[in-house]
Amino acid sequence: ETAGKLYHNVAELAADTPRYFGDSTYDFTDDFNVTHLTGVLASTEWAAPPEDMTGLKTIQNNTLVGFKDNIVYISEPSQPHAWPEAYQKTFDANIVAIEPISGIGTLVLTTKYPYLISGVDPRIMSVQRVDAQYPCSSSRGVVPMSFGVVWPTFEGLAMYGANGPRLISTGVFEQDTWSTELDPTTVLGVYYGDAYFGATSAGSFIFTAEAQGVGSFVNCDQSFTAVYNDTTTDRVYFANDLVGTVYEWDSLTQPTQTLTWKSKVFVA
Repeated sequence: ETAGKLYHNVAELAADTPRYFGDSTYDFTDDFNVTHLTGVLASTEWAAPPEDMTGLKTIQNNTLVGFKDNIVYISEPSQPHAWPEAYQKTFDANIVAIEPISGIGTLVLTTKYPYLISGVDPRIMSVQRVDAQYPCSSSRGVVPMSFGVVWPTFEGLAMYGANGPRLISTGVFEQDTWSTELDPTTVLGVYYGDAYFGATSAGSFIFTAEAQGVGSFVNCDQSFTAVYNDTTTDRVYFANDLVGTVYEWDSLTQPTQTLTWKSKVFVA
């Protein structure tokens, strides 16, 4: 029923269609004041990251970062599918690795200088160059430690922590001895017992840093090509062949190995 008239069938309703339902045309005047529009479509500037982006990490404010060549890509907070082009940071050298540091920012290691990306909001994050030319020689050698991030460089093991950058292996190695005893470009590292456990093509080593900046260095015959620290069991597992056999490091049920301890250099 409409307009007080009762229709008995569809034919009667169709006969009155032009009268009650119009002819499918409608005139509308948009007189809305555009100054009252307060919302902005946030996804307008969103884009997907490059398919070959690598080094994916989570930083503060639930934001993702990754890199390709000399560009760091940053996502919208809590929006892992949204990577605005305006958030990208470009550097003057290719990036080797990125690692977040709690309370400091995101450390960007390049083939030249390290950099720090700081800030919570990706729209206003700033970039600062660390004035210490410690290029990262191996991306697989970057290890976050309790006192900072450690990575291999051509002069030794470098670290960035609360007190800034420094070489933590200078008390044991000089530049020439470091490069002759191992290949810095092949270093693979892992966190082990508050020490840096690293392997190269020539073997492996354990470096323990000390507050005085000297530290101790132990050479091991056992090398590995893949390593994993299982934080749920406090065990380190490694593989050293192409077969895929996995071993547990420092298992109390296995025979002990012979290690060589190296002190710092004493000058008479």
